[in-house]
Amino acid sequence: MKILILTSMIFLFSCQNMAVERNPNSFSFEFDPSRSCADIDIVLEDLNTHSDYKYDKNELSTWLESRGATKAIALVAHGLNLKPSKMNALAKVLTSNGTEVLRVSLAGHRGSKKEGLFTTHQTWRNEFQAHYCLAKKRAQSLNVPLYFLGFSLGALAGVDFLNTQVSHLVEKMVLISPATDVHWYSKIPGNLGWIGGRISLPSKNIKAYRSQPSTSLASYRAMKESQESLDEISLSSLNIPTMIFVDPDDELVSLKKINKRINKQRLDNWKTKSINNSGSTLKKTYHHLVVDKASMGSHQWEIVKKNIIDHFNLKE
Repeated sequence: MKILILTSMIFLFSCQNMAVERNPNSFSFEFDPSRSCADIDIVLEDLNTHSDYKYDKNELSTWLESRGATKAIALVAHGLNLKPSKMNALAKVLTSNGTEVLRVSLAGHRGSKKEGLFTTHQTWRNEFQAHYCLAKKRAQSLNVPLYFLGFSLGALAGVDFLNTQVSHLVEKMVLISPATDVHWYSKIPGNLGWIGGRISLPSKNIKAYRSQPSTSLASYRAMKESQESLDEISLSSLNIPTMIFVDPDDELVSLKKINKRINKQRLDNWKTKSINNSGSTLKKTYHHLVVDKASMGSHQWEIVKKNIIDHFNLKE
Protein backbone atom coordinates (compact mmCIF):
# COMPACT_ATOMS: atom_id res chain seq x y z
CA MET A 1 0.00 0.00 0.00
CA LYS A 2 2.83 2.41 0.86
CA ILE A 3 4.46 1.75 -2.50
CA LEU A 4 1.14 2.35 -4.31
CA ILE A 5 0.60 5.65 -2.50
CA LEU A 6 4.16 6.76 -3.18
CA THR A 7 3.86 5.89 -6.87
CA SER A 8 0.60 7.84 -7.11
CA MET A 9 2.25 10.86 -5.51
CA ILE A 10 4.98 10.76 -8.12
CA PHE A 11 2.52 11.03 -11.00
CA LEU A 12 0.19 13.50 -9.31
CA PHE A 13 2.76 15.96 -8.00
CA SER A 14 6.15 15.34 -9.55
CA CYS A 15 5.92 14.43 -13.21
CA GLN A 16 8.48 16.27 -15.28
CA ASN A 17 8.81 16.56 -19.04
CA MET A 18 9.23 12.98 -20.28
CA ALA A 19 10.56 13.96 -23.69
CA VAL A 20 13.85 12.32 -24.57
CA GLU A 21 16.78 14.69 -24.08
CA ARG A 22 20.46 14.23 -24.64
CA ASN A 23 22.40 13.50 -21.50
CA PRO A 24 24.89 16.35 -20.96
CA ASN A 25 27.76 14.88 -18.95
CA SER A 26 28.88 17.12 -16.10
CA PHE A 27 32.44 17.10 -17.41
CA SER A 28 34.71 14.96 -19.53
CA PHE A 29 36.59 13.19 -16.72
CA GLU A 30 35.82 9.46 -16.50
CA PHE A 31 36.19 7.41 -13.33
CA ASP A 32 38.99 4.85 -13.52
CA PRO A 33 40.08 3.22 -10.23
CA SER A 34 43.36 2.12 -11.80
CA ARG A 35 44.49 5.66 -12.63
CA SER A 36 46.98 7.43 -10.43
CA CYS A 37 46.26 11.02 -9.43
CA ALA A 38 49.62 11.90 -10.96
CA ASP A 39 48.13 10.98 -14.35
CA ILE A 40 44.99 13.07 -13.83
CA ASP A 41 45.24 16.69 -14.94
CA ILE A 42 42.22 18.56 -13.61
CA VAL A 43 41.53 21.88 -11.88
CA LEU A 44 38.64 22.96 -9.69
CA GLU A 45 37.21 25.14 -12.43
CA ASP A 46 36.59 22.01 -14.52
CA LEU A 47 34.13 20.83 -11.87
CA ASN A 48 32.44 24.19 -11.43
CA THR A 49 31.72 25.07 -15.06
CA HIS A 50 29.21 23.61 -17.52
CA SER A 51 27.70 25.24 -20.59
CA ASP A 52 24.35 23.44 -20.18
CA TYR A 53 23.68 24.47 -16.59
CA LYS A 54 23.35 27.66 -14.58
CA TYR A 55 25.05 27.27 -11.23
CA ASP A 56 24.79 29.05 -7.89
CA LYS A 57 28.30 30.28 -7.12
CA ASN A 58 27.71 29.78 -3.38
CA GLU A 59 27.15 26.05 -3.90
CA LEU A 60 30.17 25.22 -6.05
CA SER A 61 33.12 23.11 -4.94
CA THR A 62 35.57 25.34 -3.13
CA TRP A 63 38.73 25.44 -1.07
CA LEU A 64 38.38 26.77 2.47
CA GLU A 65 41.64 27.98 4.00
CA SER A 66 42.91 26.81 7.36
CA ARG A 67 43.51 29.19 10.22
CA GLY A 68 47.19 29.08 11.01
CA ALA A 69 49.68 26.53 9.74
CA THR A 70 48.10 23.72 7.73
CA LYS A 71 48.30 20.40 9.59
CA ALA A 72 45.99 18.39 7.32
CA ILE A 73 43.77 18.44 4.24
CA ALA A 74 40.15 17.26 4.40
CA LEU A 75 37.51 16.40 1.84
CA VAL A 76 34.05 17.40 3.12
CA ALA A 77 30.99 16.10 1.26
CA HIS A 78 27.28 16.97 1.57
CA GLY A 79 24.08 14.91 1.69
CA LEU A 80 21.42 14.23 -0.93
CA ASN A 81 19.54 17.42 -1.82
CA LEU A 82 21.44 19.34 0.84
CA LYS A 83 23.05 22.63 -0.07
CA PRO A 84 26.83 22.07 -0.10
CA SER A 85 27.17 25.38 1.76
CA LYS A 86 25.35 23.80 4.71
CA MET A 87 28.53 21.80 5.32
CA ASN A 88 30.35 25.05 6.12
CA ALA A 89 29.80 24.72 9.87
CA LEU A 90 31.47 21.31 9.93
CA ALA A 91 34.16 22.58 7.59
CA LYS A 92 34.84 25.48 9.97
CA VAL A 93 35.49 23.01 12.79
CA LEU A 94 38.37 21.75 10.66
CA THR A 95 39.64 25.05 9.25
CA SER A 96 39.68 26.56 12.75
CA ASN A 97 42.03 23.76 13.74
CA GLY A 98 44.67 23.92 11.03
CA THR A 99 42.96 21.97 8.25
CA GLU A 100 42.45 23.09 4.67
CA VAL A 101 39.09 21.86 3.38
CA LEU A 102 37.98 21.00 -0.12
CA ARG A 103 34.19 21.28 0.14
CA VAL A 104 32.74 18.92 -2.43
CA SER A 105 29.70 19.77 -4.56
CA LEU A 106 28.28 16.79 -6.44
CA ALA A 107 26.15 16.91 -9.60
CA GLY A 108 22.58 17.99 -8.89
CA HIS A 109 23.60 20.19 -5.96
CA ARG A 110 25.19 23.20 -7.65
CA GLY A 111 21.95 25.11 -8.17
CA SER A 112 20.76 23.54 -11.43
CA LYS A 113 17.63 21.41 -11.13
CA LYS A 114 18.14 20.10 -14.67
CA GLU A 115 21.52 18.65 -13.77
CA GLY A 116 19.89 16.43 -11.16
CA LEU A 117 17.67 14.85 -13.80
CA PHE A 118 20.74 13.44 -15.55
CA THR A 119 22.72 12.39 -12.49
CA THR A 120 24.06 8.83 -12.42
CA HIS A 121 26.14 6.69 -10.09
CA GLN A 122 28.97 7.01 -12.61
CA THR A 123 28.67 10.81 -12.52
CA TRP A 124 29.22 10.92 -8.78
CA ARG A 125 32.11 8.46 -8.97
CA ASN A 126 33.73 10.57 -11.69
CA GLU A 127 33.39 13.70 -9.60
CA PHE A 128 34.52 12.16 -6.34
CA GLN A 129 37.68 10.78 -7.91
CA ALA A 130 38.42 14.22 -9.39
CA HIS A 131 37.90 15.94 -6.02
CA TYR A 132 39.97 13.30 -4.28
CA CYS A 133 42.90 13.83 -6.64
CA LEU A 134 42.81 17.59 -6.10
CA ALA A 135 42.91 17.07 -2.33
CA LYS A 136 45.52 14.30 -2.53
CA LYS A 137 47.91 16.43 -4.58
CA ARG A 138 47.50 19.30 -2.12
CA ALA A 139 48.21 17.01 0.85
CA GLN A 140 51.28 15.57 -0.86
CA SER A 141 52.63 19.02 -1.69
CA LEU A 142 52.41 20.01 1.99
CA ASN A 143 53.39 16.58 3.33
CA VAL A 144 50.32 16.44 5.59
CA PRO A 145 47.64 13.75 6.09
CA LEU A 146 44.42 13.63 4.08
CA TYR A 147 41.12 13.08 5.91
CA PHE A 148 37.51 12.60 4.82
CA LEU A 149 34.29 13.85 6.40
CA GLY A 150 30.99 13.02 4.75
CA PHE A 151 27.33 13.44 5.61
CA SER A 152 24.60 11.08 4.33
CA LEU A 153 25.06 10.78 0.53
CA GLY A 154 28.47 12.41 0.84
CA ALA A 155 29.59 9.69 3.26
CA LEU A 156 28.23 7.03 0.90
CA ALA A 157 29.86 8.53 -2.20
CA GLY A 158 33.18 8.80 -0.43
CA VAL A 159 33.18 5.24 0.89
CA ASP A 160 31.97 3.96 -2.50
CA PHE A 161 34.92 5.55 -4.30
CA LEU A 162 37.56 4.85 -1.66
CA ASN A 163 36.53 1.18 -1.54
CA THR A 164 37.51 0.75 -5.20
CA GLN A 165 41.14 1.39 -4.30
CA VAL A 166 43.64 -1.24 -3.20
CA SER A 167 45.43 1.05 -0.76
CA HIS A 168 44.29 3.49 1.90
CA LEU A 169 43.65 6.81 0.21
CA VAL A 170 42.81 8.74 3.38
CA GLU A 171 44.19 8.27 6.85
CA LYS A 172 40.96 8.73 8.80
CA MET A 173 37.24 9.26 8.19
CA VAL A 174 34.25 10.81 9.95
CA LEU A 175 30.87 9.66 8.65
CA ILE A 176 27.71 11.44 9.80
CA SER A 177 24.35 9.76 9.19
CA PRO A 178 25.99 7.72 6.38
CA ALA A 179 23.61 6.49 3.68
CA THR A 180 25.66 3.30 3.41
CA ASP A 181 23.06 1.33 5.39
CA VAL A 182 19.44 2.47 5.34
CA HIS A 183 16.00 1.28 6.38
CA TRP A 184 14.13 -0.81 3.80
CA TYR A 185 11.63 1.94 3.03
CA SER A 186 14.45 4.39 2.28
CA LYS A 187 15.23 2.28 -0.79
CA ILE A 188 11.78 2.68 -2.38
CA PRO A 189 12.53 5.84 -4.45
CA GLY A 190 15.68 4.25 -5.85
CA ASN A 191 13.68 1.23 -6.97
CA LEU A 192 11.33 3.43 -8.99
CA GLY A 193 13.95 4.38 -11.54
CA TRP A 194 12.14 2.39 -14.22
CA ILE A 195 9.48 5.12 -14.25
CA GLY A 196 12.00 7.60 -15.60
CA GLY A 197 14.83 9.74 -14.29
CA ARG A 198 13.06 12.95 -15.33
CA ILE A 199 10.56 12.52 -12.50
CA SER A 200 11.18 14.09 -9.11
CA LEU A 201 9.78 13.61 -5.61
CA PRO A 202 8.92 16.62 -3.43
CA SER A 203 11.49 17.16 -0.69
CA LYS A 204 10.36 17.34 2.93
CA ASN A 205 13.67 18.78 3.99
CA ILE A 206 13.76 22.26 5.50
CA LYS A 207 13.77 24.91 2.78
CA ALA A 208 16.87 26.69 4.09
CA TYR A 209 18.85 23.44 3.91
CA ARG A 210 17.64 21.77 0.73
CA SER A 211 19.31 22.26 -2.62
CA GLN A 212 16.08 21.88 -4.62
CA PRO A 213 12.35 21.64 -3.76
CA SER A 214 12.36 18.11 -5.22
CA THR A 215 14.80 15.24 -5.74
CA SER A 216 14.99 13.38 -9.04
CA LEU A 217 14.48 9.63 -9.28
CA ALA A 218 17.74 9.66 -11.23
CA SER A 219 19.53 10.83 -8.07
CA TYR A 220 17.76 8.23 -5.94
CA ARG A 221 18.70 5.54 -8.45
CA ALA A 222 22.33 6.71 -8.41
CA MET A 223 22.36 6.48 -4.63
CA LYS A 224 20.82 3.00 -4.74
CA GLU A 225 23.51 1.80 -7.16
CA SER A 226 26.17 3.25 -4.91
CA GLN A 227 24.72 1.36 -1.94
CA GLU A 228 24.58 -1.85 -3.97
CA SER A 229 28.25 -1.49 -4.91
CA LEU A 230 29.12 -1.61 -1.20
CA ASP A 231 27.10 -4.79 -0.76
CA GLU A 232 29.03 -6.51 -3.54
CA ILE A 233 32.51 -5.90 -2.13
CA SER A 234 33.75 -6.06 1.46
CA LEU A 235 34.89 -2.81 3.05
CA SER A 236 37.84 -4.56 4.70
CA SER A 237 40.27 -2.45 2.65
CA LEU A 238 38.75 0.60 4.35
CA ASN A 239 39.33 -0.64 7.87
CA ILE A 240 40.95 2.63 8.86
CA PRO A 241 40.18 4.80 11.93
CA THR A 242 36.58 5.86 11.29
CA MET A 243 34.12 7.63 13.57
CA ILE A 244 30.43 7.31 12.71
CA PHE A 245 27.76 9.60 14.17
CA VAL A 246 24.15 8.37 13.92
CA ASP A 247 20.94 9.18 15.74
CA PRO A 248 19.33 5.81 16.69
CA ASP A 249 15.99 7.32 15.59
CA ASP A 250 17.33 8.43 12.18
CA GLU A 251 14.43 8.33 9.71
CA LEU A 252 16.61 7.09 6.83
CA VAL A 253 19.78 5.46 8.18
CA SER A 254 19.82 2.24 10.21
CA LEU A 255 22.34 2.17 13.06
CA LYS A 256 21.53 -1.51 13.52
CA LYS A 257 22.58 -2.29 9.94
CA ILE A 258 25.74 -0.22 10.27
CA ASN A 259 26.77 -2.18 13.36
CA LYS A 260 25.90 -5.43 11.60
CA ARG A 261 28.19 -4.51 8.69
CA ILE A 262 30.98 -3.54 11.10
CA ASN A 263 30.75 -6.88 12.91
CA LYS A 264 30.30 -9.02 9.80
CA GLN A 265 33.20 -7.45 7.91
CA ARG A 266 35.37 -7.10 11.03
CA LEU A 267 35.80 -3.36 10.68
CA ASP A 268 37.36 -3.09 14.12
CA ASN A 269 38.66 0.44 13.42
CA TRP A 270 35.12 1.71 12.80
CA LYS A 271 33.40 3.12 15.89
CA THR A 272 29.81 4.36 16.14
CA LYS A 273 28.62 7.16 18.39
CA SER A 274 24.94 7.78 19.06
CA ILE A 275 23.81 11.39 18.85
CA ASN A 276 20.56 13.13 19.72
CA ASN A 277 19.30 16.41 18.27
CA SER A 278 16.47 16.98 20.74
CA GLY A 279 18.10 20.33 21.52
CA SER A 280 17.76 21.59 17.94
CA THR A 281 16.55 25.16 17.62
CA LEU A 282 14.91 24.55 14.24
CA LYS A 283 11.10 24.77 14.15
CA LYS A 284 11.00 21.53 12.17
CA THR A 285 13.53 18.83 12.94
CA TYR A 286 14.64 15.51 11.50
CA HIS A 287 16.88 13.03 13.28
CA HIS A 288 18.75 12.57 9.99
CA LEU A 289 19.57 16.26 9.59
CA VAL A 290 22.58 16.88 11.85
CA VAL A 291 25.10 19.18 10.18
CA ASP A 292 25.36 22.29 12.37
CA LYS A 293 24.56 23.84 15.74
CA ALA A 294 20.97 24.70 14.80
CA SER A 295 20.12 21.19 13.59
CA MET A 296 21.96 19.35 16.40
CA GLY A 297 21.39 21.61 19.35
CA SER A 298 24.14 23.47 21.22
CA HIS A 299 25.12 20.68 23.63
CA GLN A 300 25.28 17.92 21.02
CA TRP A 301 27.12 20.19 18.59
CA GLU A 302 29.90 20.87 21.10
CA ILE A 303 30.29 17.13 21.75
CA VAL A 304 30.49 16.33 18.03
CA LYS A 305 33.00 19.13 17.43
CA LYS A 306 35.27 17.85 20.19
CA ASN A 307 35.04 14.27 18.94
CA ILE A 308 35.94 15.31 15.39
CA ILE A 309 38.93 17.38 16.55
CA ASP A 310 40.17 14.52 18.75
CA HIS A 311 39.63 11.89 16.06
CA PHE A 312 41.64 13.83 13.49
CA ASN A 313 44.33 14.72 16.07
CA LEU A 314 43.85 18.44 15.49
CA LYS A 315 44.32 19.61 19.06
CA GLU A 316 47.20 21.99 19.65
